Amino acid sequence: MTETERCPVQENFQQGDLLRIVGEENTSVNHGMGVIINADCDLAHSKHDGVIAYLPLFTLQEYLKLFWLPQFFQSERNVAWNGLCTLCDDEHSEWQEVEEWLHTESVEDIALALAKSKKLSNKQLEAIRQHLCRIKICSCGEKEGFSSLNEISELEKRPKSYLEKKVNNALKQMGDGHFLINEIYGELDIGFVIRMRRIHSIDAQCCFKSMSEFRSSSSDDRNCAYRIARLIPPFRYRVAQLFAHQFSRIGLPDEVTALNSLAVDDVVETIRVMGQ
Repeated sequence: MTETERCPVQENFQQGDLLRIVGEENTSVNHGMGVIINADCDLAHSKHDGVIAYLPLFTLQEYLKLFWLPQFFQSERNVAWNGLCTLCDDEHSEWQEVEEWLHTESVEDIALALAKSKKLSNKQLEAIRQHLCRIKICSCGEKEGFSSLNEISELEKRPKSYLEKKVNNALKQMGDGHFLINEIYGELDIGFVIRMRRIHSIDAQCCFKSMSEFRSSSSDDRNCAYRIARLIPPFRYRVAQLFAHQFSRIGLPDEVTALNSLAVDDVVETIRVMGQ
């Protein structure tokens, strides 16, 4: 089953239309595509105040690089630091100079020096090497991106399986503010993420129904967009539903939600008493 379809050039814009965002000024918004979120009736009768609202759409690779990789590297770095401190029986605060040391000395030299000073076994030496390698890779992670992720995977016995597991976990952690689609009509990439935590807009006069219409316009190529495809009904309805949920959530005061822990404590205590 396809998730998107070709959209006839003559048709008016509808909710769920997919846009290609173009123009130099749009490089700052870090996405190249979007999904129109205006209601169909507003689009049909131009009741949008001259502005097309859309949700940013990323390729899966773009999403992982922008929103998941920074958290992943931070998590891996923390795990490696904790492992290193546990092996050497030291406090984390005593190891701040090690990261600077990694910029001037090799992992092997630092690992040998630490193992000697802490009188560690060969097995513990290898573990130190692994932790130091992760810390060094993660320190360059945000700049190097996927190449650093690949380096970390190569530290594992089954690199491909490791990467598959991590990417699958990243998808599971996206939450209700995101929607994954597999394909877009006419696009070669596989895997796209609609992100609903921010709404962007573009002047309706700079939003074209097709690439050919865009190219034949007198636009200066800045802050423009043209339609590339459309979500089929089940998927456009689902995206609208998730979008409405995302922006209609009602948060409770922290004092109220904190009471949940009291209820849990009470139930636990009751169960313990019943078991005595």
